[in-house]
Amino acid sequence: MENNNIIDIKKIVGDTYNAGIYALTNRNAIRLINRNNEVINNLKVEDKIKIFNIFLDKMINHGIDKELLNIRLLFDNILDLENSNLENSINELFKKVLFLYSKPHIDIKEILSISDLVSNRLNSVSCNNEFVKQELKNRLSYI
Repeated sequence: MENNNIIDIKKIVGDTYNAGIYALTNRNAIRLINRNNEVINNLKVEDKIKIFNIFLDKMINHGIDKELLNIRLLFDNILDLENSNLENSINELFKKVLFLYSKPHIDIKEILSISDLVSNRLNSVSCNNEFVKQELKNRLSYI
């Protein structure tokens, strides 16, 4: 993608020959992922960073787009062997960002207290089963 400025990424639905996810540039469209979810274009690290930036902008402004979620396939493998360490770091960052955005918002302290309750009560006397069930029900309804 030499001398092309990536300005957008789009999923195009069509027949077998032209369907897939494309990177749009000032001059043309370059297919990145085909209809069978296979990465078909090698990218340089700079291109991958541009795509990551566009994906983040779309995610922040519109949420995770189910149509473009397959773009993660680009970040599952190394495409630029010369800069594999840098690209590996970018791939890991992408995965962390996607995980943090998509994980449910749960109170970690409450999860730990439930875990503590279950492990402490079940490891002690088993006659507390009704108490444990009621406490779990109360705390899980809070979450």
